[in-house]
Amino acid sequence: MLSATQNIATIMAFADQVDTDRLFDSLDGTELIHQRVQLNDALRALLLWQRPELENDKGLDWPYRVFRERAAFFTRMVNATGSETQSPEVKKEALLFLALLPFPDQWQWFRKACRAYPKAPELMAQLASETGKISRKLNKKKQKQYKLRHFCQVLKKPRLPEEKGVLRIFALPYIFADGDLLNELRRFYILYIEPPIGVAFRQTWLRRFSHGTDPCLFGVCGAEDARFLSAQTNTWATQLAHAEYLDERIDLPPKTMPQYDIVFNGTFDEMDRKRHRRMLELLQESPLRHCTAVFLGRGSEDNIAAFNQMVRAKALEGRVQVLTNLKRGEVPEILAKCRMGVHLSLNENGCRAIYEFMRSDIPQVVNSSMAGTNMDIFTPQTGLAVKEHALAATIRHVVDHTVDFAPREWFLANSGSTIASRQVNGLLKNLFLHSGYVWREDIVKMTSSGVSRYADPNDIERFRPQFIQLLDIIRGKTRIPIRLSVD
Repeated sequence: MLSATQNIATIMAFADQVDTDRLFDSLDGTELIHQRVQLNDALRALLLWQRPELENDKGLDWPYRVFRERAAFFTRMVNATGSETQSPEVKKEALLFLALLPFPDQWQWFRKACRAYPKAPELMAQLASETGKISRKLNKKKQKQYKLRHFCQVLKKPRLPEEKGVLRIFALPYIFADGDLLNELRRFYILYIEPPIGVAFRQTWLRRFSHGTDPCLFGVCGAEDARFLSAQTNTWATQLAHAEYLDERIDLPPKTMPQYDIVFNGTFDEMDRKRHRRMLELLQESPLRHCTAVFLGRGSEDNIAAFNQMVRAKALEGRVQVLTNLKRGEVPEILAKCRMGVHLSLNENGCRAIYEFMRSDIPQVVNSSMAGTNMDIFTPQTGLAVKEHALAATIRHVVDHTVDFAPREWFLANSGSTIASRQVNGLLKNLFLHSGYVWREDIVKMTSSGVSRYADPNDIERFRPQFIQLLDIIRGKTRIPIRLSVD
């Protein structure tokens, strides 16, 4: 992978070519394909893996702004008529730039390009890559049998012909990424999709949810994803997703004398994304040299062993405790023994650990470059979102001043299952009315965990007829290498 500086330079060079009207001086197709590949590689690196460096240099919105501000250059060429008409080669290349890079309405441009140039190598490769990724995801699943409510739930039953229902898809969304299946589902439902790792600029099968007569609602906690989606046709976005629906009603264990200064909660199976190594490095910096930490997370034996080896290599065994594969109900008991939480992930979409910290009344520090997180939730009550260079000093400050924060008070007033369900209900009602549909019945209350994610377990049986119909639709419209059932 090239450095962040090199990737920024690639995007700057492209912007300069557009601004000086030199991009199409040569219509060498191979050269332009190579440039689009380079740009996508640079974007992938910067927006997925080099976010702290990008934030400290050009800013996280800069790559999107580069394309947003130059969209008119390409749309003018694609849509030119009369005396402004461009050559077929220029129109084709301009459309491919719009389709393959994060310009406003990219998903619709991609669809238009596929209709106009179905044999274009880049488009064929993109479609084949998406199909291959879906197949690999499904085939590598260790679990081969799922109940429908393991990954989706009916929030509101259809009452056709007057009123559609609402279907929430919170896991395995690629199962639904089939045109025939989506068309059939849209006869009955408005779709509310919560991509597990958000969108993050990517041109993927997620775009298929936007192809239809009805708008779909994406739940993406990060403002970056919300801005990208708001620039796509037929999509609505809300920053309510996943962990916003954390159950606020549970009885928490009493706070005890802190046993750990810091808690870090993240899966050991994705340590590069969650940045476990970075947390260990922070514990070696002078402000945190005497702090203790507990690392929580699920993971395979091999990955847990690899992390323990990292701890030993940094001589941190005396200050670091590793607790693995706890049940979700056991986590609050550990959090009650901690002064504060830290989360350093590069990409999320409504990370549960962040909201669990608040529910358990422990303040936290996160890196402000994290994608898929609503940075507005970090307030004087809950904690701080800071740049990379300020992490160690800020964590030390919070460890020493936990009494200055009131995260649980903020959580109960602003988040949790009851409040978030009511808020998204209002948004869905507006979407229905905007689309000319009747709204007579509200959605049911949601939670963020468990295989059903219904706050009221009775809703599982209440929607049983709809799940039976849904299973019939999926079986009739697509073939997948896992077994599905209602019960």
